Amino acid sequence: MEINRVEYQNFRIDYFRHYPILQILKFMNKELQKSIYLILFLLISSILLGQGNRVQYNATELLRIYDSLFLANDWRNEYKAQLDEQLGIGWKEKMLKVGDNIPNVLIGELMDSIGSVRLFDLKEKETELIILDFWNTNCFSCIASFPKMESLQAKFGNKVKVLLVNPWQSKEEIRKFFPKGAVLPKLPIIINSTNLLAYFPIQTIPYHVWIGKNGAVHVLGSAYNTYEEKVSKYLRGGDVSYIANESTLPRFEPTLPYFKVLKVIPSFYRYNSFLSPFNPNYATQQPGAVFDLVDSVNGIRRNTLINQSYLNLLKMAWKNEIRENEDKIIISPLPGELVLKVRDTTKYTDYYVNTLKKTDSQYARGRFCYEQIAPMSYTQDQLIDSMRKELEAFGTQFLGAEISFKEDSVLGFVMTHSNMAKVKSKSLQNDELKLEDFMRNNVKMRRYINVSISDIVSDNFGSKLKDDLKGSYFINDSNLDRISFIELPVGFGLNELENGLRKNGFTITKKKFNLFRLYIIENQ
Repeated sequence: MEINRVEYQNFRIDYFRHYPILQILKFMNKELQKSIYLILFLLISSILLGQGNRVQYNATELLRIYDSLFLANDWRNEYKAQLDEQLGIGWKEKMLKVGDNIPNVLIGELMDSIGSVRLFDLKEKETELIILDFWNTNCFSCIASFPKMESLQAKFGNKVKVLLVNPWQSKEEIRKFFPKGAVLPKLPIIINSTNLLAYFPIQTIPYHVWIGKNGAVHVLGSAYNTYEEKVSKYLRGGDVSYIANESTLPRFEPTLPYFKVLKVIPSFYRYNSFLSPFNPNYATQQPGAVFDLVDSVNGIRRNTLINQSYLNLLKMAWKNEIRENEDKIIISPLPGELVLKVRDTTKYTDYYVNTLKKTDSQYARGRFCYEQIAPMSYTQDQLIDSMRKELEAFGTQFLGAEISFKEDSVLGFVMTHSNMAKVKSKSLQNDELKLEDFMRNNVKMRRYINVSISDIVSDNFGSKLKDDLKGSYFINDSNLDRISFIELPVGFGLNELENGLRKNGFTITKKKFNLFRLYIIENQ
């Protein structure tokens, strides 16, 4: 079984498991466990395949399952109403899918020329691929990706034409955004192109459309779909996979059990769990989660997590312990209190991949769908305990990593209060917050009134305080989450912070303290 393979057209359950099996396996040695897992997988696969009805579905089937829910409540209804008003009632009939041929439509105006242009007016004989990159000046990730798109244009020359399409803003608005004298992107900018929204109803940007030499649409969706290796493969005649159209796919619906999408009929009288790869038929940038959902009709309790990274699944399994950390840790040298020692982080999360360089396969590779279904007699604590064991087993058997969550003693700066026993935690009230800047002895100062301790520190986490901490933790171990009044120099360091806090009854001490940390360590 190749758990890291991403299937974009069809989808099947790659890992199916029942908890009592794990209860037995945990008493066996690892080699025997591996053998039994392999036998079970082959047995289940042969049964499913032997039925001549492989557990699979496509985007059409998923949309069919969702139709009744969409009629009641779906973001597309509101978006459709907006486009009805903007484009006319008949726009939906124009909407294009992958494989459709785009007409030689009037796509708008080139920003630096006079008059409108048609799509294929921009095609030269050598052009094999047109990439429409939809953007506007409110999308900073769009603008940050311009150098990447310019590089693609330079790399492939006349074989590819990249067009920056902005249907929402005028020439004046675009020029106003860029500083006076700034050079506009070195790519054609298309404006006055509202009519394209009928063909491509866009909900999120950046949004990319690939149009081939014959006018067929080959890719619709995330900007993660567009990068040099994939464009090269397309130009060589290869089939390209992609993260599907973000704008026309369903978002996560908590009331729909995932087992219905998988066409699996679980037993409601015992515990069931399912773990399957990334599902490209959901809106990809809207991962979903519902915890402890009680279905009184079927008499079950359910946890459903859709398109979550494996790392996020682990964090959810230990969320109570992690929350204890988050309540106290103000500054941490490690993201999420994570110790990650692996060869390839994308098996677990795409968090560490530069967003501008991220590809669709990197986004999808470490994401999974996971669901637990249990009788009402199960408690949520029992489900969480099962989830931990199953994720640990999956990490060991299929990712080659040992997973553990344990308490460590680490060194850091710990903030305490002189009267902690009598202090009660105070929650923030936004209408009481106040920040005031003033000068004192030619020093710029800032006065914080009823501001959280974490906000005070993060507001001034510049080079001075960062250098003073030297990569150490900064912990709030008092029972206070805010300070009623404190004055500090702007850009303060650790000594200035300590002096200001002392007037409020706090002390800062460098010492060891206990901290829960998540370990993911590959065997080799």
